[in-house]
Amino acid sequence: LDLWYLTSMARNSSKISVKTVPITANGGGSVFRILPLFGFLTGLLLFFFVFYIYQVQNVELYNIRNQIELERNRHIKVKLENIDFKAELEKYKSSDVSLKNELRKLRLSQKECFGKLAKWNNTLLSYMMNLKQLQDDKNVCFTAMASMKAELALAKLTITTMRANFTSMGNVMETPKKIVESLKTRSDKEDAQESIPQEANLTASPLTITQSADEAESLRNISVQGEKMQENVLPEPVISQPIIATVKNSNNFHAGTIISVPQNRAQENQLDFLAPPLQLEKQSLDARNEFPIFPGSGQLNFENPFIQKKKMENSGNGNDSDKKQLVVDKELEDV
Repeated sequence: LDLWYLTSMARNSSKISVKTVPITANGGGSVFRILPLFGFLTGLLLFFFVFYIYQVQNVELYNIRNQIELERNRHIKVKLENIDFKAELEKYKSSDVSLKNELRKLRLSQKECFGKLAKWNNTLLSYMMNLKQLQDDKNVCFTAMASMKAELALAKLTITTMRANFTSMGNVMETPKKIVESLKTRSDKEDAQESIPQEANLTASPLTITQSADEAESLRNISVQGEKMQENVLPEPVISQPIIATVKNSNNFHAGTIISVPQNRAQENQLDFLAPPLQLEKQSLDARNEFPIFPGSGQLNFENPFIQKKKMENSGNGNDSDKKQLVVDKELEDV
């Protein structure tokens, strides 16, 4: 604006000077009059031009200074930010190192976890196999338990039958015991009756034992009674009906398994139960055979010394008495 104002003023002054002082061809005084004015105007123009340039440069310098200050402040801020960034970078580097270490640890722990997972998978498979085996064993045990329950029911039935047979056998065994006791009393009486004449005959003559007709009849009666007792000694076996045992299955506890037990096993168990008392009775009879039933015949050898001297002479009569004793023992054994 100042430059435009100066240029406009210069133009107006030049126009005024041209109009006021005309240039003539004949005289040169007017030219010399115009030159100082022209110099003044040009100096003024230069002054304003320099002043304008100064103002413009001053404004530019001020702007440049402001920009420099701004750049300084910005540079300071950038430096501070750079310092902060360096500190953060150091922190990030340290955190990066720690994170790398943690990453290594995590990778190692991941490898360990994979190894443990593989082991656990193997143990899980083994446990599943063991569980399957245990389930199979459980099923086998349940089936065995079912069979054992059936056998238990059979055993209970056999026990009841054996108890019934035992009571019947006890009632039946009382009769042969009574017969044996009667035979013992009879034999004791006969020995007591025979001991008196035998002692009298032994002092005078060799030992001779004769069997009278009454004794023969008594032996026959004993044999007949033994045959009757042999027929009646065993009671009629208690026939066990077939057992129907319901046993729960392991897979389905609500369903039942029906097991039937034959009659032959109950009868065999009954006979096996009756065998021991018969064997004991037979052993008692064998023990009795070792010792003489008649006590008088055993005491004669110790009481009378004459019998010991005449033992060889009385061997024939002794054999007859032994035969008599064996017959009685056989009858008792049959009973």
